Amino acid sequence: MSFDPLLKTALLRCLVFWLLGSISALLFVAVEYKEKDDKEEKYKLLLSLYESLESKYNMSIEEFNNISRTAHEALSEPKPQWIYLDAILFIFHAWTTIGEETVMAQYRVFFKPPLIRKYTWAFVERKIAEEKIITKRKHRKTILTLYSNVHKIFTLFSTGYGNITPQTPSGQVMCIFISLLGIPITLLMLKSMGELIAKWVNTIITKFEKKFLKTLQPKHMQIKTAMVLFSIMIISILTAGFLSTPLRNWSIVESVYFWFVTFTT
Repeated sequence: MSFDPLLKTALLRCLVFWLLGSISALLFVAVEYKEKDDKEEKYKLLLSLYESLESKYNMSIEEFNNISRTAHEALSEPKPQWIYLDAILFIFHAWTTIGEETVMAQYRVFFKPPLIRKYTWAFVERKIAEEKIITKRKHRKTILTLYSNVHKIFTLFSTGYGNITPQTPSGQVMCIFISLLGIPITLLMLKSMGELIAKWVNTIITKFEKKFLKTLQPKHMQIKTAMVLFSIMIISILTAGFLSTPLRNWSIVESVYFWFVTFTT
């Protein structure tokens, strides 16, 4: 039985993609990993601030939460206005894959990390939950760090944005060289996968028309294949959007918009 050359090429490129991504993630762990946990430091800082205000002013947890939330909103960056020039830049970024800043801003809008709410939750029952949370984080730190770097590599190769970036000069230089190698490999892999899927869809349509519609020589196969592939893309975006709605507590519009931006960039 002969092996499909297109399938062989696609599998080979996928293998190279995954190997490069996994090795690159290990390199980033070796260069960028640090023992200090920023989330834990922020948690302790908020806890210390609350205890200080509680002892001096007899402040309740509700009052502290309100003050923290108001301060966070006041000090956060204001939302950009939709002037014509910014709208032009947004359209250009949406049509290309180089709009990292814009797409990253969309990423932040959807994930909306509730910094104050996330860390003030533990104050309600801090005496019980504090040690459990810290212990659990220590056990998961290595696994999560490796997972975060694997996710970063694959995101960097494909959509070009992420929620983690290299902080050291060595990591930033390494990111440039890894991207120069990984992005072409990713494009080749996506090209092979697209060609393979298009070939399968074309074959299925041809067999369907010959068997059920009794068409001896199906016509306009490229148009039909494109329509089916477009339908698959729409269904994939809608499915991912509906699944993300309960998991991320997003609206349907936010979920569909996020996945559309992700898939198209």
